[in-house]
Amino acid sequence: MTSEAWVVLRKLVAEGDVPSFEQLYNALWGRLYSTAYNYVRDTAAAQEIVQEVFIKLWLKRNDLKDVNDIHAFAMRAVQFRIYDFFDKRKVETTYAQLVVQRGEATINNAHHLAEYNETLKAIEQEISELPDTTQSVFRLSRFEQLSNEEISSRLKISIKTVEYHITQSLKRLRMKLGDFLLIGLMFDNVLFGYCEKL
Repeated sequence: MTSEAWVVLRKLVAEGDVPSFEQLYNALWGRLYSTAYNYVRDTAAAQEIVQEVFIKLWLKRNDLKDVNDIHAFAMRAVQFRIYDFFDKRKVETTYAQLVVQRGEATINNAHHLAEYNETLKAIEQEISELPDTTQSVFRLSRFEQLSNEEISSRLKISIKTVEYHITQSLKRLRMKLGDFLLIGLMFDNVLFGYCEKL
């Protein structure tokens, strides 16, 4: 597809043209799926990642008016979803290792486990509702432990912008999750490793 054709397709999708969205879906699906699968090595997870990207593209189609390269935009969205996939897996792995290492019988208590899961779900929900850039900056800072300079370089934004997004994400989590943070502290601080500065 020529660059001019991509521009036309992007405009039509932004206007809500369903056949154009189907054309976009068919044109990008294979490449986006291949990218996702190459990282996650799981067919179902890769398919889910790509489906989530297309759902978001459709729901936020009005925003596509400001996008110059829709292929690059969609590919970047897949990369963010891949980060999410590994972030979630990392939290689950850390928790599983903690239980094994400490042999804490109390965490096996159904009531405590239910509270833990509810807390973790609430945290993940709040993070997923952050704006894309804020979410990406937060995950890179708290999950991957990157410095502000490293985040600035990776996302090609200023250090001041990185600081702004971290401040905004922490402020939202502190405001939205006050009760859950108190519950979580009963289990272990590692649950909130990525929120340690709340």
